[in-house]
Amino acid sequence: EFKVTNKVTGNVTCFRRDEAGLYVAQPNTPTAVHFLNTVAENKKLFTKKQVEGAERARKLYQVIGFPSIKDFIHVIQTNQIKNCPVTVEDIKISQQIFGPDIYALKGKTTRRQPRAVVNDYVEIPRELIEAQQGIILHADVMWIDEVPFLTTISQYLRFITVQYIQNRKAESLSAACMAAFVKYNNAGFYIRQFHADPEFECIKPDLEKEQIDVNIVPAQAHVPIIERAIRTIKERYRSMYHRAPYSMWPKLMIIHGAANAAKWLNTFPPQGGISTTYSPRTIITGRQIEFKTHCTIPFGSYVQAVTENAPTNTPQERTIDAIFLRTLDNIQGGFEVLNLKTGHALTRHRVIELPITEDVIKRVEQLARNQG
Repeated sequence: EFKVTNKVTGNVTCFRRDEAGLYVAQPNTPTAVHFLNTVAENKKLFTKKQVEGAERARKLYQVIGFPSIKDFIHVIQTNQIKNCPVTVEDIKISQQIFGPDIYALKGKTTRRQPRAVVNDYVEIPRELIEAQQGIILHADVMWIDEVPFLTTISQYLRFITVQYIQNRKAESLSAACMAAFVKYNNAGFYIRQFHADPEFECIKPDLEKEQIDVNIVPAQAHVPIIERAIRTIKERYRSMYHRAPYSMWPKLMIIHGAANAAKWLNTFPPQGGISTTYSPRTIITGRQIEFKTHCTIPFGSYVQAVTENAPTNTPQERTIDAIFLRTLDNIQGGFEVLNLKTGHALTRHRVIELPITEDVIKRVEQLARNQG
């Protein structure tokens, strides 16, 4: 055996050789380094004295009534407060550690004009659609943290769908399959063959009514394409899980985390796919990824979701504490988030990312704990 010391956390991990000759570690406590932006990690970038100065600056900012940061700096630079221990550097460091003040966001955030609706659909060559008619679909049930998903992948397009199902009964499986079929039908394709294991025997009559040739493979004889897709989705999911500072996720985050993994697998042309130019996502939806819309906020980030109150002249908060789940896949844009107060999903047209605090981490884990 041998031991490895984590230079960041100081934790020691012991690796022992198993029967296959591989060295394996089974730590009792998580030792991963989390790279989502957290207040605790931000504080490590500064000295104790700098952190104390930043905390004084944030407290003073709240005491004097939440001015703009520009005005706050001007107050300090022009010595408007006698014998004030806060410096401009303290203000700047407080912004780096804590981000925008949450209470200022809740009280001062105003409505912005929604962006104009732009039709940015990509025209897929008709020849490509015609050449790939008669989709061969492979399906299986994937489990992540005891949550089941119907997972499908088309043999040549390599488009993946991940659909949460409440259970493995015929009604749930059939509804999830039909939802996957609709995506292809809307893109101009039809399903010719459906390959699955004996678990799907119960919905074979439903699929045959749709003029689909159903092939039930023997138990434990799955086609490698669906097994590989599920393995890759789980790898991407685990990467997101270990990147986040939460030791457990609520069910809603698990569902969206799996969908997020599939989304990015669909976003770029895969090796062995039918096109090196068009991704599976673009072929099926006619849409591409846009940087400012889809690539600026990581899954699981802490955000303030801007809400528009009616009437507007009340003390009601203008933003809601939330966890970022996904960008809405529509022309208008928008975001879906997990409301930290209720534990439910909600959609908003604008969100503001902030460093993750210990209170946020505890709340996310409490939601997960409440759900078992």
